[in-house]
Amino acid sequence: MASFGKIGEEEGKCFKGRIKSYQPGNGYGFIECPETYQDFGRDVYLSRQQLEQLRITTIPSSTDVTFKVYVRDGKPQAYDLEVLSHPRDGRGCGYSAPSVGGSNTLGPEAGFELRAKQCEHALNRFADCLRTLSESLDLHGLDQQSRRALQEADAVLRCEECRRDEQTQGSKILLLLEQARHKWDDRNNLCHRALRNALKQRLEAPAEPVEMMISRLRFTQASHSKRFLHGPHAGQRIESLTRQLLHGETALDDPSMLLNVVYFHGSYRSLNNRHLTAIVKYAEEMETQNRLPKKCRVRVWPLVRGLRMIFEDGSEQEVIRKFLRSNDSVSDGRSITCKRRAGQQTAVNQEVCVHLSNLDAKVEEPELYWHLREGLQDFNNYKVTIARRPDGRSNCHGWVMLENLEEAERLLKADVPPLRGRCLKLRLDNVSASKLRGSAGGGWVRCRNCQEACAPLLDVLLVEDVRLRRDAVSARHFDEAPTFFCIGKEDSLQNCDVISPHPDSAEMSFKLSLIRCKCQMDLGNIQKASRMQGNVGELLGERVVHFKCASLLLELSDRQDLLLEVRKWQYLAQATGRESPYRLSQLTVSEAIDSLGLSLNSKVPETNTHRHARVVPKRSVRA
Repeated sequence: MASFGKIGEEEGKCFKGRIKSYQPGNGYGFIECPETYQDFGRDVYLSRQQLEQLRITTIPSSTDVTFKVYVRDGKPQAYDLEVLSHPRDGRGCGYSAPSVGGSNTLGPEAGFELRAKQCEHALNRFADCLRTLSESLDLHGLDQQSRRALQEADAVLRCEECRRDEQTQGSKILLLLEQARHKWDDRNNLCHRALRNALKQRLEAPAEPVEMMISRLRFTQASHSKRFLHGPHAGQRIESLTRQLLHGETALDDPSMLLNVVYFHGSYRSLNNRHLTAIVKYAEEMETQNRLPKKCRVRVWPLVRGLRMIFEDGSEQEVIRKFLRSNDSVSDGRSITCKRRAGQQTAVNQEVCVHLSNLDAKVEEPELYWHLREGLQDFNNYKVTIARRPDGRSNCHGWVMLENLEEAERLLKADVPPLRGRCLKLRLDNVSASKLRGSAGGGWVRCRNCQEACAPLLDVLLVEDVRLRRDAVSARHFDEAPTFFCIGKEDSLQNCDVISPHPDSAEMSFKLSLIRCKCQMDLGNIQKASRMQGNVGELLGERVVHFKCASLLLELSDRQDLLLEVRKWQYLAQATGRESPYRLSQLTVSEAIDSLGLSLNSKVPETNTHRHARVVPKRSVRA
C-alpha cells in the first residue's frame, strides 16, 4: 500500500484517468484510473476545489483527465487536474428513427453545453496569456520575456474548434502569433504592429455594431419564455414584436433590436434569444412572401473574462459568464422551443407519453429505441428520451412518446422483452393519464341553460390567439390583441344542432356554422383552423368549434357533482398559469378552486363566487 503523502511527486508523475462521476450538488466525484486502482483498490476522490481552480462548476462523465495524487487517511485524492478531451458520447437527447429520405432525425445534437463549459478554462487562460503578452510588448518590446509570453499563449488552446475560431474570425490572433514567432528577429516587420492592434481588438469591448445576415446567427438557449422580461420590450409577447417588424412599426436597425453575440465553435451565437426568435420568425414570414429580409445589427463580443455588457437600466453582466451559463442548447443553437410548465411533458399536448423505468444505467437512447423496435414490430412513429442528471448520468428512467392514446394503450399491453436483463416497467405519465380519464367520460362541456353534455373535455383546448376582424373593418383600425379561446372538435359535439351557413357569415366570412343546443342556447360557431396560429388543424381538424364562454359550464374530472362557470376564458388561463395550448381535461375542480380563490361550500354563495368564476351544483341530467 502506498504511504501517506503525494504519489510520484519526486518524478513529476501525472496519472491519466476518466471521470467516473461528479455531483455538483454534493461537490465531489470520482476518477477511474487502472494504475491507481492497483495501489489503492478504489477510485480517486475529486473535490470541488479542483474544479474551481479550473474555473468550471461541473464536469461530465467519461471526460479524460490527467491528475496527481496525494493520500489522506489512506485514500487517494486528486490535485493538479487537467482536462484532456470531451466525452465521446452524446447524452440527454431524444431519439427517433432515421427518416427514409436520408435526412438525420436522430434528435438534437447533445453535449454542446458541456463542451462549452469545458472550454471556459482554456479561454480564460488564453485571454490571460494574451493580456500578459500585450503588457510585455508595451514594457519590454520584442525581448525574450515577450517571446516566452507569445509561445505560452500559442500553446494554451488545445480544442481544435477554439483554435479554428481564433485563426479565422475576428482579429485572427493565432495566425498573427504564428507570423510574429517566425519573424521575431525582423523587428521592422509589419506583423508585429498588426499583432499589437489585434491584441487590443481581442481583449477590449467591440467599438461599433455591424450588420449580419439573420441566417448566420444561432441560439444559445434550448428554450425561451413567450414574453420579454427585461428591456424596452418587457411584458411584450414575441409574436407581437414579430408583427411590428413585419408591419414596419419597429425597424431592425432600431437600438432596441441590437443583438449581442459571441463567436464560438464556428458560429455566431446570440445572447438575446427572445429577440433573435422574433427576428427569425420575421425572416421566415418575409421569405414566404417572396420578400428579402433585411440584415440585423449585432455587436460581436470577444470571450474575455472581465468584459461586461452594460444595459439601459444600469445593470451589467460579464459576457463570458452570460454565454456559458445560458448556453444549454441541445441542437448546437440551430433551434429553440417555447418553455412549458413542469408536468406538461408532451410537446404541445398532442403527443402521449409512456413513462418507462427500471432501465440499466448504461442504456442509451439509440439502444432503447431499437430494442422497442425489435420487440414491437408494428410500432414505428415514436421517440424515446432518458432522464439524466446534470453530469450526464442516467436516472434509470425515461419516456416513450407516441402520437395518440390508442398506441400508448397497445404499448402498455404489449409483452416488452427485458433489456440488459431488466424487465422494463411502463405506465402512462400524469398528463396522458388525465387524458385517458377524460376519454372515459370524466369531464364534459355542458350547456349553461339545460346542463346537457355538449362535448367531452378530452377534445377541448384552451388556446391563445388573436380575434379576427369583420370583413368591413380595415386592418389598420383593428387591434389584434391576443386573447384566449376555447376550441374543440366538430365530430365530438353531442346534443347540438349545426346550422350552416352561419347567420353572420356575410359580415364575418370566417364563421362557417352556428352551434346551437337542443334548448336553443347559442353555444358558439365553427371556424377554419387555417385562420388560427399554430398547429390547431393537426390537433382538431380543419373545422374547429369555438365555444362561447357565456353559454357553457365545465364538468371537471375529479368532481361530477359540481360545475365550473367561467365568465372569461382569458381569466381562467391566467389564473391557472397554463401555457397555450392546454387541454381542459387536465384541469381539476380542486386546482380551479385554489387558482380562482373559490370555495366548495355551495350553500354560501359569497364564498364560492368570484368576479370571473363560480362553482354551481349540477342538476340531475344525463351525460
